[in-house]
Amino acid sequence: MKGYIITLVCVIVVGAVLEILTPEGKFKKYIKPILGIMIVLTVVAPLLKSIDFNDKLDLFPNNETSQQYYNDVYQNNVARIFSNKLEENIVEYLKRKGISVSDCHVTADLKDQSTVITKVEITAKDKSPLIKEMISSEFGINKECIFIYE
Repeated sequence: MKGYIITLVCVIVVGAVLEILTPEGKFKKYIKPILGIMIVLTVVAPLLKSIDFNDKLDLFPNNETSQQYYNDVYQNNVARIFSNKLEENIVEYLKRKGISVSDCHVTADLKDQSTVITKVEITAKDKSPLIKEMISSEFGINKECIFIYE
C-alpha cells in the first residue's frame, strides 16, 4: 500500500511539474488530458491486478465440457439441416407423383457421423399405404418410421 501511495504522489507531482513547465500554446491543451489519463490508470492499476481475467474472459475455452457442447451444437445443426432438406425433397417428390402434401416433418439424429432418420410424419389428402412404399424406396427410409396422416 505504501508503494502504491508513493507511485500515485510521484505521478501527480511529475504531472504538475510538466504542466507548469509546458509553454502556453498547442501542447498545453494535450498535456492535461494525458496527465489525467495517467493519474486514472495509476489509481485503477491495483484494482486491475486483483482481477483474474483469465477465468472471466475465457472466450475460447479448451476443455472437454466446451468441446462436447460445441460438438453437440454441430450435430444438432447438421441433423436439423438434413431434416429440413429431406422434408423439402419428400414434398417435391410427392408433388411430382401427384400427391398433395400439406405438411411434412422429419426427425433425424446424428450418430457416429451418420444421420439416422427416426420419424417421418406426412399430412396428405390421400392416406394410401402406397405413399409409404414410394417414400421408403425413393429415400431409403424404413417403413416403420413413416407415418401418414389425413
